[in-house]
Amino acid sequence: MKQLIFILIALILFGCSGHPTISPKPLRKGESYKALTFSAETGVPIYTYRLGLTNMTDIGIRFGLPLYGSGVDISRILTYTKNKYQMLNLSYTFSLNPNLEATYYNVKSQRMLTGLITYWGLRASYIPKGVSGGESTRVGILIGYYRQGSWGYELGYFHDFASMPLEEVFNIEPYEPSGGGYNLEHTSFNIPNERHRFTGLSFRINIPIGEKKVSIRKSTKKTP
Repeated sequence: MKQLIFILIALILFGCSGHPTISPKPLRKGESYKALTFSAETGVPIYTYRLGLTNMTDIGIRFGLPLYGSGVDISRILTYTKNKYQMLNLSYTFSLNPNLEATYYNVKSQRMLTGLITYWGLRASYIPKGVSGGESTRVGILIGYYRQGSWGYELGYFHDFASMPLEEVFNIEPYEPSGGGYNLEHTSFNIPNERHRFTGLSFRINIPIGEKKVSIRKSTKKTP
């Protein structure tokens, strides 16, 4: 248990990997989106600036302290309707476990609750050289909730199937490799490395800067 507590503290202080902060509302050409993101994976606040290059494409730059969580990414809308859209995001993040990612987002503005946006996504992540010098390939799912002009959260988990069995993710005890192809250590210098399950965990709180607040209220419009 003491080792688990130490790893949790290390996760907060040193961070493991990082992910992009998107604009939940599509950006038109020339529009910008700014936000502060507080995340378990980096342990420090991240400032994000996004700019619409066209009505379908925007880029993002992230700045962490001192550098962890910093990165660049680009988003492209694949399909768009009145209240929902699908988007592909490609990103690079600098951290103790630097990573390249591709994420598919399905975003929906709730018709019956004006000002509320929800989304889910599928993500593939590749860490070419982590804390221990090894690599890790992860896939998983995320969900998000966002109140325009107020705040939002995102929760996800991305698993490395080569590092440990999926059923071990929910075991609170530290994972000890025991053969069967899972024979690589999950900590280096007593902190989670690229193979640790915590590296795949993502929890983020997003606070927009300068965005007009929209109070969540029930819509009076009838849905077809």
